[in-house]
Amino acid sequence: AWDSALGGERASELEARAARLALESAVVRAYVNYALACELHHELEAEVEQRQQIIDITLKLRAAGMVAELQLSQVRAELPLLKARLDASASAVDHARYALAALAGDGPGAGEALTAPALALDRAIELPQAAPAMLIGRRPDVVARRWRVEAASRGIDAMHARFYPNVDLHALIGLQSLSFNKFLLADSAAWEVGPAVSLPIFRGDELRAQLHGQTAAF
Repeated sequence: AWDSALGGERASELEARAARLALESAVVRAYVNYALACELHHELEAEVEQRQQIIDITLKLRAAGMVAELQLSQVRAELPLLKARLDASASAVDHARYALAALAGDGPGAGEALTAPALALDRAIELPQAAPAMLIGRRPDVVARRWRVEAASRGIDAMHARFYPNVDLHALIGLQSLSFNKFLLADSAAWEVGPAVSLPIFRGDELRAQLHGQTAAF
């Protein structure tokens, strides 16, 4: 039972490490998503500005009689769609900013102070030529699962031990007397020694149910 409890405690510690690792990974992903959202928003801003310049040039050509009204309408038709995409991208930037601030534990208000990140992607991603399978066994969540299995196995052993009778010895020694003036005399000494027996036959169904539950968990 002690080994089972100790294994569960170790598993809990490793699960906490796995949670921290998952949080760190989520922060990195949120930061990259924030950078991507900012980059897309800047591209849409440039596209909207370029479309507006095209419209201005087309208006001047239309005033000079060099462009038909239909062509001007076609050029103008794309601007509202671009502005709608620009608004959606701005919302995506805000969402990514607030998600990053929330993962950092600072609350959504801290997201307003974040500036657009500049990621340097000019370096190649270096990966090992061979990744041994034993590296997977070092992951905190995998090690925690292994400790859970070992703890459940020791729990089965502890449940099996509870089916055996338990015999203890108890002893009692002291003084007793009906009158206080004889309380400290040798005749007032009292002692008792005897066994204390625990028979699990009266709790067989309960113990079997607990054993089945422990086995199922294993």
